[in-house]
Amino acid sequence: MSVSLRQLEILHAILQEGTMSGAARLLRISQPAVSRGVAAAEQSLRVRLFDRAGGTLTPTAELGEMRPVLGLIFQQVKVARELGGQLRYGAGRTIDLATTPCFAFGVVPRAVGGFRADFPAAEVRARMRDAVAIKAAVLTREVDLGLVYNVTWSGPLESAPLRPVELVCLMPEDHPLAAREVVGPRDLMAAPLISFSRSSNIGLALDRLFEEAGGQRELAVATGNSFMAAGFVSAGIGLALTDPFVMETPFARGLAARPFCPTHSLTPHVVWASGRTLSAPEERLVERLREASIAADGLTEPDLRRLGRSEAPVAAAVGLSSRTRASL
Repeated sequence: MSVSLRQLEILHAILQEGTMSGAARLLRISQPAVSRGVAAAEQSLRVRLFDRAGGTLTPTAELGEMRPVLGLIFQQVKVARELGGQLRYGAGRTIDLATTPCFAFGVVPRAVGGFRADFPAAEVRARMRDAVAIKAAVLTREVDLGLVYNVTWSGPLESAPLRPVELVCLMPEDHPLAAREVVGPRDLMAAPLISFSRSSNIGLALDRLFEEAGGQRELAVATGNSFMAAGFVSAGIGLALTDPFVMETPFARGLAARPFCPTHSLTPHVVWASGRTLSAPEERLVERLREASIAADGLTEPDLRRLGRSEAPVAAAVGLSSRTRASL
């Protein structure tokens, strides 16, 4: 019969305290229990571990050989116990999150702030990449979670959709269209546009909307990056059709945003590799991203006025209960 971890713990406690009574106090057990543990260890190992003389215990040379190993074992046991006590706070957990730029200023900081309140001992590593790079990083498990729009991908991915948002038209604050409640394709027929490329799904959908209105989308600059779009608008290159998240950033200083009608929704998705079971901290971060996406899109009153809206859109947010296997 092999020696048990409990018996080793008793031997280690005696070596630490120098007496059986001291070991009993340290382990919060009775002295007879310590004596029984020593006897059982000696029987299991078939070697004498203590010399007993005059009521004192002296470790034998054999136990002396075990002393450094016991020290290492129970140092790691102490670390494991401390870590176990911190697991509910996220101790030892690092979550790698990759996001496209549009979520980097508002959605992700709000989500991580809430997540840190839930799991103060966890670490989040955040980075910005384009959607294609995020897909590759998720598939190779370089990152745990990715945050992207509803692009069409193939591959073993799973996703949780967040709150859909609607495109806005970005323009200088003194532009004539800033007086409008909404802006449509007919208003933009002659305007040079900064918007999604014609090869993207969003760009193709916009081209159809303009064709149905009797014209075409005049692209001056093709980009899906709303921060860059804001810069091009500020430089006087044209107007932008983009996501609304840029209005939460310094890039939108001096610019106004108006809802684009007919509306075209974009659905953010949190994605991860198929076959992975999300940890409790990862589940909570996804939930916090969902909550942050609801709070985004200018849903405070000043931003609603800025976007020319009379009230917040009533769009149901979809949480983890509606996970989908991604054909993203």
